[in-house]
Amino acid sequence: MKALIFNSGIGKRMKELTQNNPKSMVHLYNDETIFERQIRLLQEAGITEVVITTGPYPEMLKNICNKSCYRNMHFVFPHNEIFDASNYIYSMYKAREYLDDDILMMHGDLVFDRTLIPNLLKNKEPNTCLINKFKPLPEKDFKGRIIDNELREVGINIFDSDCYAFQPLYKLSKKVIKVWLDNVIRFVENKNINVYAENAFNEVSKGLGIRPVSYHNHFIDEVDNKDDLTRVNKEIEMWDYKTQIIKTSTEYLLPLKTRLKKLNSVKPFIVVDRFLSEEIKKKVPNAVIFSNFTSNPKYEEMLEGLKLFKESGCDSIISIGGGSCIDVAKVIRLSINADLNSETPTFKQPYKYTDIKHICIPTTSGTGSESTKHAVLYLNGVKQSIANPINIPDYVILCPKLIVSVPEYQKKVTIMDALCQCIESLWSRKATKESRKYARSGLKLFKDNYKGYLENDREAIKNIQLAANYSGKAINISETTAAHAMSYKITSLYNIPHGHAVAICMNSIFNNCKTKTIFGDIDAKELFYDISSYFNLFTHIDINANELQLLVKSVNPERLKNFPYRINVKECYKFCSR
Repeated sequence: MKALIFNSGIGKRMKELTQNNPKSMVHLYNDETIFERQIRLLQEAGITEVVITTGPYPEMLKNICNKSCYRNMHFVFPHNEIFDASNYIYSMYKAREYLDDDILMMHGDLVFDRTLIPNLLKNKEPNTCLINKFKPLPEKDFKGRIIDNELREVGINIFDSDCYAFQPLYKLSKKVIKVWLDNVIRFVENKNINVYAENAFNEVSKGLGIRPVSYHNHFIDEVDNKDDLTRVNKEIEMWDYKTQIIKTSTEYLLPLKTRLKKLNSVKPFIVVDRFLSEEIKKKVPNAVIFSNFTSNPKYEEMLEGLKLFKESGCDSIISIGGGSCIDVAKVIRLSINADLNSETPTFKQPYKYTDIKHICIPTTSGTGSESTKHAVLYLNGVKQSIANPINIPDYVILCPKLIVSVPEYQKKVTIMDALCQCIESLWSRKATKESRKYARSGLKLFKDNYKGYLENDREAIKNIQLAANYSGKAINISETTAAHAMSYKITSLYNIPHGHAVAICMNSIFNNCKTKTIFGDIDAKELFYDISSYFNLFTHIDINANELQLLVKSVNPERLKNFPYRINVKECYKFCSR
């Protein structure tokens, strides 16, 4: 199957955003262009033959397709030399010699989620179109007329009861595309070139058997103007998060190599915890290994890794380790196109898009960092919380085998961190229906698997990994609240691991604040005490007067505001010492 992308338009309604580039080269929320997104998702879906019609600025599109990450793909660029005096029916005509296969046909201004095309390709119907019966009919965009479960007409000015919201992305057999193309040729030969290609389709549609497929459970929309771009950016960011690729595997090497092959990566850059570095060198001999960072990673350490990445000419990033390792890899990727000569830290500079992908393989079941936009580095001794959607890894491999050798105490405190994240997400002021769904799913998995997890039961480990991932997904949306807000200074002041410090603060919150603890069929407070008791973790520390003042001053005010009730922080810390 080939893909055909119509990219011959001018895009006047985008105003200054298309003064020097085609509309498909407008940037989305993550600085990726619409065109790059389409090519990337086609590649992910296994389509390697792409026909791209061009109008103004054809070289821009060709330069994108010349990137090494697309070396397994083949592109042709039929040019519409009268792009400013014709509609895309003429572009389809110009591409006619290449339309000799089954075709996935789309407009160049469409933005869609990463699951849409794979699901279309899996559909057994050879000819499909996209409609949405639940969406109001748009005033100025395409509608599709469906008669006897067949697409019979596409147009803007049709509003009858058999018409539905429609998006111009088709999967068509070689036979059907020929029938449509033959009529396109007839239109063009009759000099009828200022109409849609669908005008030619409407005359021959009966009997072609193009079946409607609902896009109600997907995201797809076109970008015609700046208002469209604002709306699409807001929605597609959340869809990208929801559709992050997460694979659970009994071992990590095979799925890692499979993913690297799909990415055309021949020289990966692996950020890995020191204790794993020698093993990884043997298993991925062509990789560049970076392990020179501490448990509270410094900005200078990240810069060292960034410079090594650039000097080595690597083409992907892999993180294998705990939260600190993942944070370092996140900020390296965020900083790839930053100005290293600037006095402004790389993570504070405007992000510039990179096609370098991040594969994350966590070795702990704690923060769910593999699915969050957050990273932490220390600059001149000051903690820097770096939140950017670009930080979310592209692919995640969860491997229970990597958790087995984690020391027991580390297993306990990482679970407590993730458990508290789920609880805090449920009562957070910023909670949404989706974040609560993730948090409840996490609590259920914790409840059913925490004992088996300590006994190294592989199924229980797999479920706890998923629970921790859900906790990360939940707080990525809702953020954390009071227990986390109070915990950070406890970690540095008393040398208590983060997850244990959060558990100490959570104990105090439960005993000082009246807040909801029962969510569905799970009592979060009861579950917290069941697990902390089973783990035999202490929940009190000795705090003197001077330390109390220091702790109170160090509370994260933004996280504290996220708690649904006003709390007396000083009293809560006093309870920690009882």
